[in-house]
Amino acid sequence: MESRMTAKQAIEEGFEFCGTNGHEFQALQYITDLDQNEIESGDYRLFSKETVCPCIDRDSLIDKAIDEAYDSLDFHVDTSDVRETVKESVDWESITNQINEALQVHTFHLLTDIKLIS
Repeated sequence: MESRMTAKQAIEEGFEFCGTNGHEFQALQYITDLDQNEIESGDYRLFSKETVCPCIDRDSLIDKAIDEAYDSLDFHVDTSDVRETVKESVDWESITNQINEALQVHTFHLLTDIKLIS
């Protein structure tokens, strides 16, 4: 069953934003900016109350760096020693933390399945 919430209920529950369902990129719209006619004629869904941000994990970062080296045209070593050397030679935890810290400024809301109704 589809979840539904009126604009008044959504605001009381702490939701601020909504967007039109069915599009890949969603522009945030304030719930308070919509009138009854817009809500009734559109297929608006609520955005999550909390924001999320992109992040990368340590192992993925290591794999991507090593794969990039292996894919290089000038790199022709066919041993697993290179992988281990790279893994052990770099402070990957620190690099991962620095990248994730930098990504903290790029937060976004996720569109939920909660339909906004009048």
